[in-house]
Amino acid sequence: MIKKRINIIIVFILLLGSMACIIKNVCWLGFAFLFLTCLFILFTSRKVVNLFFRKNKTIQYLFVFLAIFVFAVAIRVFVFEIYSIPSSSMKNTILPGDKIVVNKLYYGPRLPRSFSAIPWINIICYLNPSSGNRINSTQWEYKRLKGFGNIKNNDIVVFNLPENEDDVYIKRCIALPGDTLIIDESDVFINEDKQVFPCSLMFRYRLYPVAGKQLQGIPANLKIHRFRGNENMVWDENSIIMDGYQYKEMLNSVLFDSIKRYVEYPDVGTKPFVNGEGFNWSIDFFGPLVIPEKGMRIQLNYENYIKYDLAIKMGEGFDIRFENGRVLINGIPEEYYEFRNNYYFMMGDNRYYSKDSRFVGMIPESMIIGCTKRILFSTHNGTFQWSRLYKKLN
Repeated sequence: MIKKRINIIIVFILLLGSMACIIKNVCWLGFAFLFLTCLFILFTSRKVVNLFFRKNKTIQYLFVFLAIFVFAVAIRVFVFEIYSIPSSSMKNTILPGDKIVVNKLYYGPRLPRSFSAIPWINIICYLNPSSGNRINSTQWEYKRLKGFGNIKNNDIVVFNLPENEDDVYIKRCIALPGDTLIIDESDVFINEDKQVFPCSLMFRYRLYPVAGKQLQGIPANLKIHRFRGNENMVWDENSIIMDGYQYKEMLNSVLFDSIKRYVEYPDVGTKPFVNGEGFNWSIDFFGPLVIPEKGMRIQLNYENYIKYDLAIKMGEGFDIRFENGRVLINGIPEEYYEFRNNYYFMMGDNRYYSKDSRFVGMIPESMIIGCTKRILFSTHNGTFQWSRLYKKLN
């Protein structure tokens, strides 16, 4: 009797999950719950099929193995994956050694585009010597199932780069399709509105000490490190990188007359991906740039060629060139181009140690894997960090 009641509760929960997904218009997941409900009822009943499985141990073990295997593949493809953070591009929000759970359900899971992209099954591809160049090839068109939400500004997003889908990146989404982005003295403006970010973001600062004071006098508990630049950069030796919390502490210090954020000016600063004659941009003076959205139509002149050639080439898959004052798409002169995909502008929280959209260009929707909102656990600095266990991300 108790077992029967437990089975009824499980069926009720599965049906409730199915209804909730259908109400949220995530029908594919609702049907998946219905399928699981039918399987559960079938293999917990006393029908002939169930008795057959119980009497035939070989088939029973084989079925259990296949069920576990399919479930493991489905979880990684449709629900979530765990990634380890190797770099400091999101410091101090996410640190090297942090383990994060990437939620694929929120934006909707991106379906694999080849057998080699299916977890566990791709082992066959790598073990087969004849696979060769087919391992990284695309066999199916891009398809994303509907999720429970959409990408929003400030979301922490996990994605691939179009030129190398094997590498996984994690950055903060700064601008959405259709947004107009401007970076002015390292401040970000979206549609003319200045953006407010968490205090964990890290910037460079110049320190102007009072007479007789030295940088070494900074309190050790702030863990601030002197920034070392190359000979082409214009700053004095009292330049450091710190986050917003440290900056607030430093403002109260009696060691300095003033603290100013360092910015890279166009004439001497690091150049972004938008770089050509007439574009005096740097990573701190950038834009205005309209982020392409699906259906957006642009005139193909020199200015838009410089701004969007990387998106059209890497994200849209067309060859684009500028020759004799004209823009050529796949060798044919064109006056206008209409984008087929949505794009996003990503930036790391450690603004001066991040390979992000300022350098690699805008990220097409097809490269988005999912989002993360919490750190699962952390082994930062080689030790388990209890303070970061299931920590919520801002």
